[in-house]
Amino acid sequence: MAEIINIDDLIPPDIELQYRGASYTIPGDLDTETVLRVFETFRQVLALSSAGAGEVKTADIKKASETLRDLLLGVFQIRNPELTSLPFGSTSTPIVVQHLLRSLGVDLFGENEETTPTQREASPSREKSSPSSAKAPAKPRSRSSRG
Repeated sequence: MAEIINIDDLIPPDIELQYRGASYTIPGDLDTETVLRVFETFRQVLALSSAGAGEVKTADIKKASETLRDLLLGVFQIRNPELTSLPFGSTSTPIVVQHLLRSLGVDLFGENEETTPTQREASPSREKSSPSSAKAPAKPRSRSSRG
């Protein structure tokens, strides 16, 4: 008799996000291409946002940010097909991306980071972090390398 492996038991559950009294569900499992596109676009937005004055054009930041929001909208529409735009703004976008990628097993900031960006922002003893001052994320790690 063959061994039965229930993949549903192995993948992360869907994620429910609440924003301004409404709930939105995003998949806990996405195809690799989508995960990598979100990850790379998020890295690009962070890099452009943290570049020095004169090194990057505002149009480049706007284009990368719009691409990221379009990718996120596609992810949200998988479980919320009625959405025509993201329900949150630019301040919430990095928070949502970080939680999405973390839930999918992507190590955004490397193994040695002592706290997550959200924890840093919530901690009164630390200087408030913004997407433009965030450290560039590390390369994605596969789930099998997690400890």
